[in-house]
Amino acid sequence: WTNLAVNFASNTRNVPCIGTLGSRESVLGRFEASIDYSVYFSSDFLVDALVAQEDFALEVTLEDALGNSYLLTFPRVRISTAETVAGGSGQDVVVSGQMVALVGAAPDIYSARIDRTVAVGGGPLPLAVNAAGAGPASEEVTITFSEGPATVAQVSADISLTADGGAPVDFNVPISEGDTAADVASAVAAAIDVDAGFVASAVGGTVTVTPEGATTNITAASAAIS
Repeated sequence: WTNLAVNFASNTRNVPCIGTLGSRESVLGRFEASIDYSVYFSSDFLVDALVAQEDFALEVTLEDALGNSYLLTFPRVRISTAETVAGGSGQDVVVSGQMVALVGAAPDIYSARIDRTVAVGGGPLPLAVNAAGAGPASEEVTITFSEGPATVAQVSADISLTADGGAPVDFNVPISEGDTAADVASAVAAAIDVDAGFVASAVGGTVTVTPEGATTNITAASAAIS
């Protein structure tokens, strides 16, 4: 494969009515799946399948940056276009076009199916965080995010800052699967910076926090990911 683009269309249609701003309701349509493809030419299979309108099954496995794998299963596809392109001497010949996914026979009564397998070990390390610099008279605290990107199980960056021995101020910043250390640091800095007692900025995966206004020192700081 040199290109594979799967297109899903729900064909939901809106129902406008007099006296209603916008649509009154939506009507479910027929689900359609198509595949734009490009493959290196090795045989006449795709062209012959187009001419004969022959159906065949197709399975494709993909893997993302987090180590999760996705199995795309099409029990019955039919070639709608197939063009063999020879760019010239010294260039690879490719066949490109579009396939249409059709509903398969029992027990595979569907046109497209996606099975996701979550990475377990061996993949990228989960997002990590630590806070440093807090003490009896700290005028600066650094919160450093590393590794990552965030896994599906990591949903919040939890920061606690205590100013001048007062009550801790907690910040719980939502994170999403795939967020990088820099993404999370930027979101955390923005959340902390809103508080009147602190000034925060982010550079890469590091957040720097300093006191502001009546706050003169940061006496305690902690950071975790949940």
